[in-house]
Amino acid sequence: MFFANRLEAYIGKQLWKMLGLTITLVTLIVFFSDTLFDFLKEMQDLGLPLSLAFQFLILQVPLAFAFAFPPSVFFTVLLVYSHLNQQFELIALRMNGVSLWRIFRPAFIVGLVMACLTFASSEWLIPTAQRMADDLREEVLTSSQLKLTKDGIVLPLFKEGRWVKLIRAEKASLNHLEGFTFVQRSKSGNIEVIQADSADYRSPQWQLNGVRIFSALAGENRYIVNSLNQVQKSHLLNVDEDILSQAKTGFHHSKVGFFELARHIQSEREVGHKVPQKWVTMLWERLAQPLNCLALMFMAFPLALAPPRQSSAKGFLYAIIALFTLYIGRNISISLGQGGLLTFGGLIPYDLSVALACVLPSLLMLGVGAWMIRRKSYFV
Repeated sequence: MFFANRLEAYIGKQLWKMLGLTITLVTLIVFFSDTLFDFLKEMQDLGLPLSLAFQFLILQVPLAFAFAFPPSVFFTVLLVYSHLNQQFELIALRMNGVSLWRIFRPAFIVGLVMACLTFASSEWLIPTAQRMADDLREEVLTSSQLKLTKDGIVLPLFKEGRWVKLIRAEKASLNHLEGFTFVQRSKSGNIEVIQADSADYRSPQWQLNGVRIFSALAGENRYIVNSLNQVQKSHLLNVDEDILSQAKTGFHHSKVGFFELARHIQSEREVGHKVPQKWVTMLWERLAQPLNCLALMFMAFPLALAPPRQSSAKGFLYAIIALFTLYIGRNISISLGQGGLLTFGGLIPYDLSVALACVLPSLLMLGVGAWMIRRKSYFV
């Protein structure tokens, strides 16, 4: 499959077998090191039943896959060609006139297929899974299946090392609170306690229903109690209007693919809205991830071609350094791009500088890998 002759089929078969193993291992590492712990925390906060917890768990797998594909291609190419090299099979092929580029072709096909799968995942699979997870989360928050923890949700707010507000709610979503208690301490030491059956955010302020207000006066052994049907309060919880509007429209950059995100950014700019930097970065990251597959594949192949009698530890050390170099360089490059430092004083448009910041490390590594393959092609 995908290969023109027996030689390519022989190498390709080993690559696909190893790829299945490395994807499984790297996905498990990514999943258990990050996603699983976030999931367990969310499961604890929401008190999810086992059936819903399992659904949440499955919906996080596509995101782990997206991170696992590029390093999986890297380790697959490195391990398979290192094994062939250590068994002197590559030398035998070269001695019989087989070019290094022909030996490399199966790895290129595998890398290209995985790059396409990575883009397809970010374009359709991940957004679909994220939307399903959000729908399930909303269903849990608004249904009787939610089992509250004993202490509910508690949020202390500090200023200059001293707490000034304390917020507690038995149920909470982006713009709705139930079983609500609000404690505020003034500079003079007075303490105000507000209890409400529910609180709803109606821009630009909160509306509290079924309110009881207790005011404890500093230095006096008395307090004042008021009961009101409704109270409007501006400074209760800071609500990000952009996040709230996105939640109402269902838009989030993780829920859409490259083309839909590009259209949304364009439409926001046409109506004069400011586009967050993260949206532009995530747009070009949709292309950078597939490119990482190709870049790491190009780098892994020449690093696997160490002399057979030489210790393989040195080659693997170089490989690990190359892998970390790509990801560290990528983070640095994106930070520079988001900071506007790659516009070179306005010579390059900001969007183009962010695009370059996302793809430049991969392009550089791809170029270095191609140069190393060409250089090694002159030696048997």
